[in-house]
Amino acid sequence: MFKNMNLGFKIGAGFAAILIISTILGGFCVLSMKNAQVQSNKMAFEYVPEVDIASNVERTAAKVMYEMRGYGFTEDEKYLKSAREDFEKLNKYLSEAKKHSEKYTSLVKLKENAAKAQAATDEYLKLASETEVLIGKINDARNNLDIAAKDYMENCDIFIEGQNNSLRSEIASKTSPAKLSERFNKVVWMNEVIDLGNAVRIAVFKAQALRDPEIIKAKMKNFDEIDQKLVSIRKITYQEKNLIQLDEIKKAGDTYKANIVDLVGNWTKLQELAVKRAEVGNKVLAAAEETSGAGMDQTKNIATTAAVAMAASSTLMIIGLIIAILSGSALAYFIAIGITKPVNRIVEGLNEGSQQVSSASAQLSSSSQQLAEGSAEQAASIEETSSTLEESASMVRQNTENTKQAAILAKQAKDAANKGNNDMQHMMKSMEDLKKSSDEIAKIIKVIDEIAFQTNILALNAAVEAARAGEAGQGFAVVAEEVRNLAQRSAQAAKDTAAIIESNIHLSEEGVSVSKHVNDSLSEINHQAQKVSELLDEVAAASQEQSQGIAQINKAISQMEQVVQSNASTAEESASASEELSAQAVNMKQIVNDLVRLVNGAKSELDQSEYIALGSRTMGQRSIGTHKPILPRVNKPAKSYKSDHNTKVVSPEEVIPLKEDSSGF
Repeated sequence: MFKNMNLGFKIGAGFAAILIISTILGGFCVLSMKNAQVQSNKMAFEYVPEVDIASNVERTAAKVMYEMRGYGFTEDEKYLKSAREDFEKLNKYLSEAKKHSEKYTSLVKLKENAAKAQAATDEYLKLASETEVLIGKINDARNNLDIAAKDYMENCDIFIEGQNNSLRSEIASKTSPAKLSERFNKVVWMNEVIDLGNAVRIAVFKAQALRDPEIIKAKMKNFDEIDQKLVSIRKITYQEKNLIQLDEIKKAGDTYKANIVDLVGNWTKLQELAVKRAEVGNKVLAAAEETSGAGMDQTKNIATTAAVAMAASSTLMIIGLIIAILSGSALAYFIAIGITKPVNRIVEGLNEGSQQVSSASAQLSSSSQQLAEGSAEQAASIEETSSTLEESASMVRQNTENTKQAAILAKQAKDAANKGNNDMQHMMKSMEDLKKSSDEIAKIIKVIDEIAFQTNILALNAAVEAARAGEAGQGFAVVAEEVRNLAQRSAQAAKDTAAIIESNIHLSEEGVSVSKHVNDSLSEINHQAQKVSELLDEVAAASQEQSQGIAQINKAISQMEQVVQSNASTAEESASASEELSAQAVNMKQIVNDLVRLVNGAKSELDQSEYIALGSRTMGQRSIGTHKPILPRVNKPAKSYKSDHNTKVVSPEEVIPLKEDSSGF
């Protein structure tokens, strides 16, 4: 039955068997990896964060306990400040623990221990506040002790100093021995009071330094001795001021004693509170440690389970791979035997056909190469001719443009001359009007001169008549003299004005004459510009016709160039196609040789050195004879050689008949 199957079914069955085995192995591995992923996710997102949170709680709680213990020992505020900051961190971590336990309900230990740790933390915070209050009271007691000790010693010193002074006075005055003995006893007993007080103070300092309140308790009996000494001193003291000093000493001692009692009491409470803080803090540490241990146990269990699952998967994979390799080897052997027989038959036919195709393609490539070289040389010549005509056309176009520009400039000069001529006409008319106006003014001045002359004559006649009249005509003579002076001044002004107007008239006449000459010159310039403009128009028209003719020639050359270029491009494409065909023939020969070597081994390799040499020779002929530049051609779509030639299309089934293997293996 296996022999009757076609080759495609045999290959498909072999690969299907391998795929089935691979699918089974892959499915088992996927399931194992999926289970490992689930366990890893639980470990990564549940238990590892649980351990991390518990570690943070434990570490922060231990730090808080250390800082509060430091604050209790040193009473330094920086420890209290650090403890408060760490309290906030601890509450934040406990809040994270609560949220994490609510998000993952399987973390029962975390939920229980988080509640315990939160309650213990709240209690510890209260104890910390009480510690702060007690330390404040202890500091107040210390301050009060210092004040009381100062008052005690000052009053004792004043009392002794007074007694010493009195003793020296009494000794000098030779007081009775009984009086001197009393004075001496007062000084001795007061020194004992001072010594007893100093002993108590030293005990207080030593107890605080050694942190042992029993030292203070042992020295409390000194206060009874101090009281007895003060009573004895009072019995032999008679002055009021000394009695007041003794009262102050007694009061300061009692105050010191009361503050010692407060100090010791608060100190004892602080020690008891430190013990309670340690107990409560240990509860937080125990809850965190228990939570961390539970998380680590779960993590270890998950890691162990994942390791076992991975080991089982690896073992199954090794067994499955061995089975797949054996099955694949057997199938490969049978399939190879079934492929090599029909391939050997096909190789012989391909070898013969490839030799014929290689020979024909070599001849086609040589002919196409010669045609391409000729077309390239012809295209280069046409290109040079076209370039020369293009330069000539460019020069003619430039001359035409220059001629047009000259005609435009000549026209502009003509317009300017016409405008100047018109302006000169207006100026001449204005000069003539000015001359006429000057003539009229001259006539008016002449009339004024005649009036002045007549007025002068009349003034002379009036003067003569006044002289004849004698004294009666003296006033009139004065008036006549003034009229004569005015007439002479009017005559002189008229004469000067007439001289100036005559000078203006002369200048106006000269201006009119010059304007006529300028007008004649501008008319001549206008006439010549008219002629130049007409000549330039004719030259421009001729240049335009010449440019059009050269453009037509250039267009014809361009069309010829396109035709030659198309021929050259076609020839090059033919040469390229033939070279490609030759190369494909060589490649096909090489492929056939590789196929023979693959099927029958290296010893049966075909001798194709002459075909390889032939292909190399035809492909190397492209570079021969191409010395002139080839014009760039327009990119054209590649021709379908399959449609231009009657080439038979060979299907894969014809080369290797997968479904017609009747002979079997």
